[in-house]
Amino acid sequence: GGQNSGAEEETSTPPRKYKSMRDVMEKAPRVEYEETAQVIEACLLAHEEPQTYDEARGNGEWEEAMKEEIEMIEKNRTWKLVNKPEKKNVISVKWIYKIKTDANGNHIKHKARLVARGFSQAYGVDYL
Repeated sequence: GGQNSGAEEETSTPPRKYKSMRDVMEKAPRVEYEETAQVIEACLLAHEEPQTYDEARGNGEWEEAMKEEIEMIEKNRTWKLVNKPEKKNVISVKWIYKIKTDANGNHIKHKARLVARGFSQAYGVDYL
């Protein structure tokens, strides 16, 4: 004969190596996470770094950090105030806020930096 003795049928499907997401989810225990999510959100918001001056304003720790930064700028003579030249773009500034932590994640201090936004100027127009 023409028979293939011992050969597997071509219609058999190979065993699955992975479980489908549906199988996993159907067998997973049902847990309510809403309360845990609210606690996590509260913790994250409590340590959030402001993105703008308006967000930092009114918070004593951030106001103290900004005051320290201004004092250091003045002490180190980092910037010099001058009259604005005609037809020149003025460089704006932005506050950057960071919470400094130790190796265990404990707050050490609030740090504020006042940075120049030099990208607002054009070479050959505002500076050479």
